[in-house]
Amino acid sequence: MPAGLLLPAPPQPPPLRPTSVSGGRPLTLSGLGAALALLIGGGCATGGGEGALPSIPTTPRVPAEQRAAFERALEPVRLRITPDAEYADRVYARAFAELGVDVDAQADGAQTNGELLAALGGVSPRAARALDGWARACVSLGSEHYERANRRRALALALDPDPLRAELRRAFVESDLTGVREVALSMAERELPPESALYVAETLEYTEDPELAIRTLLAAIERYPDHFGLHLGAGHHLVGLLRPQEAIEHLQVARDLDPTSLWPLVQLGRAQRLAEEFDEALASCRLALAEDPGFLPAYRILINIYVVAGDHAREIEGYRALVRLEPRDAVLLNAFAWQLATSPDLAARDGAQAVRHAQRAVAIDPERYAFQNTLGVSLYRAGELDRCIAALERSIEMSISGEPSDFLFLALAWVKLGEPDIGREYYERALLRIEECRLEREWTPVRSTEVERFLAEVRQALGIEGQGDG
Repeated sequence: MPAGLLLPAPPQPPPLRPTSVSGGRPLTLSGLGAALALLIGGGCATGGGEGALPSIPTTPRVPAEQRAAFERALEPVRLRITPDAEYADRVYARAFAELGVDVDAQADGAQTNGELLAALGGVSPRAARALDGWARACVSLGSEHYERANRRRALALALDPDPLRAELRRAFVESDLTGVREVALSMAERELPPESALYVAETLEYTEDPELAIRTLLAAIERYPDHFGLHLGAGHHLVGLLRPQEAIEHLQVARDLDPTSLWPLVQLGRAQRLAEEFDEALASCRLALAEDPGFLPAYRILINIYVVAGDHAREIEGYRALVRLEPRDAVLLNAFAWQLATSPDLAARDGAQAVRHAQRAVAIDPERYAFQNTLGVSLYRAGELDRCIAALERSIEMSISGEPSDFLFLALAWVKLGEPDIGREYYERALLRIEECRLEREWTPVRSTEVERFLAEVRQALGIEGQGDG
């Protein structure tokens, strides 16, 4: 770890051991079609009829250790720091596995819905909110996952009896996104209690109405000025709206209201980074890590701060600390490998390490073309040119059209193998693909800068000077 990097040495995480509160059998949602019909037709039944779902226990049924493991497993999605829905899907599955719950299993001998709900009763309504997030991830995965999303909505309905949140969850199950937004809009006009205001604001943000989401929260804060969650939620939404100074004010109030919570500190780090108050942002994240050296979100925000500040050596060390804490996070391993292979700071690059982490990501999730792409680029940096070419060709095959970096690093590999003509062909294909990407989807400044660096590297290898990329 470089001198001056104020990252504490993270503890080694314990192995993940899915546990069960039902004698070792995974709890599953068998017969959920009937549960959906019950929930949609009659609301959250609490007993008294055939097939009715039982009431949720009011006393905790989940041991404290399991509850803590459940909360920690959810950390990657609490700040929406998860980059894609596929990974979020796995994060939620792993979190519920900590409670011994498998929402999708349909095995013989599966527990009844009542037993499943009893198992989750000790973490309700927290589990219900997590199920809502999981449902959103399922929707983002495509129409083939809509049934999975509805399962989670139905279970959340049964776990959380709040009538306002139930109204929104039914809208998700019964209607399309327009219908959900209409329900949320009508609810935003009411004088909502704090938890319902937070839920409506989250829904409005999901349905792409962030301005109304923050107005809903600010109206609730006027009625409940000392509510920790409202100030924390307002800070989060204001960061998303690029209003960092307002966010900082609410997050400082949240910090004062609950000095034991680390979430205001991490959100402060995000807001202060956005406001370009880098020293203050670093101090907020370091304070969170001083209180809990294993707090993953603080590391992720630190990495983001280092990226913006151009401190690539510390960025690498931040990734290294995160990987120690989350050694099975394929997206994180892939991101770390990419930085090791492509960092603008040549001294921070390490091809051999990049290959090791990229291989681990591919082993965990071999069907992600982006991971094959990173593996190919890493192999190039490590000088393993034949394997580099095979991995990049596999990436193009998996993605159908390929990424610009696939073609650019294939060009570099062929030039190094003494085949500049083949390298030139791949360079020309890269230029065409870059133009297609610009036409097809947003070409972000970060991506543009990165590709420009790769283009310059290829042009130097080919002896091309002063040529634009079209």
